[in-house]
Amino acid sequence: MYAEEYLPNDAINDDDISVTIDDLSTINSDIIEELRMLKAYKKADSNYYSFKTRVGEDLVKIEVYASPNTGKIRHAISGFKTHDMVSSASEDLYFTVVDSSCLAKRDTNNRRKLYYNNPEEYERHFNTKLSQDIKQRWVEKSLNARMKRRK
Repeated sequence: MYAEEYLPNDAINDDDISVTIDDLSTINSDIIEELRMLKAYKKADSNYYSFKTRVGEDLVKIEVYASPNTGKIRHAISGFKTHDMVSSASEDLYFTVVDSSCLAKRDTNNRRKLYYNNPEEYERHFNTKLSQDIKQRWVEKSLNARMKRRK
């Protein structure tokens, strides 16, 4: 029934699948280099930021991609840039949060706008709970935007 039952005894050579210390160190070096490049890429992205928050007993790092004040809407978790524009009618299709937690109190021009597919996605990302009223208002707003888009 198994593939090994149908193979001759000399079909699998254990010497062919061995891994050496050099191979492992090369793999580790490649992974370390990829992580270093990813960190540099995120650091170069002016709309990326991260912060640490306490969730229960643990200190958790939250990574966020904000959307620019003008330009394309960017998904707050993945950083994916959509085809929809900020401040357009399409903005109502997304659950939008304005994060001003890291800014000076008087700096109202540079508030970070975060876009999610739905309120539950925001709740999971920020480890928080929203009221049912907020969720219901977003559902209604989103449905209206979808109906307008179909016309």
